[in-house]
Amino acid sequence: MVRRALLLVLFLLVLVAAWSLALRFLVLDDLVAREQAVRDWLRAHRLAGLGLGFALYVLTSLVPGTAGKAVVAGWLFGFWAGLVIVNVGLTVAATISFLVVRHGLRDLVADRYRGRLARIDAAMTREGPRWLFLARILHAPYWITNHVMGATRIGLRDFCLATQLGLLPGNVVFVLAGAGAPTLSELAREGAGSLLSPGLIVGLVAVTVLPLAAPRAVQWAARRWHPRRPPAGYGPRERPPV
Repeated sequence: MVRRALLLVLFLLVLVAAWSLALRFLVLDDLVAREQAVRDWLRAHRLAGLGLGFALYVLTSLVPGTAGKAVVAGWLFGFWAGLVIVNVGLTVAATISFLVVRHGLRDLVADRYRGRLARIDAAMTREGPRWLFLARILHAPYWITNHVMGATRIGLRDFCLATQLGLLPGNVVFVLAGAGAPTLSELAREGAGSLLSPGLIVGLVAVTVLPLAAPRAVQWAARRWHPRRPPAGYGPRERPPV
């Protein structure tokens, strides 16, 4: 009980710190005013900048309601570095929330989502990480999903892998949008329309279509690689009685 209380206090302190950082560093007007200074510092301290950016991304991802970070990461670090920071950072933050619930707040989350949790846990037992992968692809609420998964029986490895793969398509589009923005001042002046490019439009269409196609693709893969086998005792040409 004492360990759970300490874990909860520590987690709340981290959330407060992350919220403060989000308010401090993710304000568009402030970034616009310091844009050139930020770029100059990142060019002079590339590794330190990547490490600091990753740490800030993980911390701010622990706080709900901090959307738009992936666009900023793409603008600051470019597409490939930004994509690694965003996708790995979101997975690390999700894992932290997952472990906090599993080892400290499981009963609280189970009480909060009692009616739904039994169905979700049954789906996880039946479908394994495929269910979580589809939830990520379908853009299920990130913060809630992390906590609910911590109260289920899914393994840590499956949770991390499904999160990493499921979040990747959407992150590609958002980071690409940020990497394609020449300056934040132009973004603030002209709005989101300044981000549009042929590549980004194709990505947006793909992210829209993917959630519709993903469930059927997963079902096809499950049948392809894990075909149903007849009960033991029947030969290869024999079928069980109907």
